[in-house]
Amino acid sequence: MLAVMDAAFPELAAVGAAAGVPEETAAAAATRRRMMEFTGKLAVITGGSSGIGLALARALRAQGARVCLVARDPQRLEAAKAALESE
Repeated sequence: MLAVMDAAFPELAAVGAAAGVPEETAAAAATRRRMMEFTGKLAVITGGSSGIGLALARALRAQGARVCLVARDPQRLEAAKAALESE
């Protein structure tokens, strides 16, 4: 989600630069990009039947991840599964 945050809040980079925060090194940037690559990875999401958990599942699936949802309510979990599979 850092890449999304960078795009959504470009002014934060300017604030960091003004405060004397050094720019990210090339090695750190490469590590961050690898960490943000979700294609082929499995994400286990608790609270995945609604709210933030379900939104996270949608976002990760859109980036190529497989998701495993965990929730307390089996009926809501099935509804979430059906919604994700229909997208």
